[in-house]
Amino acid sequence: MAVPPIPERPFLNLSEAATFVGLKPPTLRRAIRCGQLVYARPGRAYLVRPADVVSWLESELRRSGIKIKGK
Repeated sequence: MAVPPIPERPFLNLSEAATFVGLKPPTLRRAIRCGQLVYARPGRAYLVRPADVVSWLESELRRSGIKIKGK
C-alpha cells in the first residue's frame, strides 16, 4: 500500500485527517480523548497536524506488532 504524501497545509480537520490515513473520524476522536493524539481546538473543530497523525498511526501499528517498512 502506497503512503499518501503529507498534505502541505499545517493542520487538517478530523475528516480530512481520517481520509488521509484511511480511517474514520471517530477513531481519531478516540485517540484524542485518550491523550494519544495532539490537537488544537479553535472553536468547535478539532485540528491535527498531518505529521502527528502519521506518528500516532505508526505507533499504533507497532504496538499491534505490525512492522513498518523503512522504519
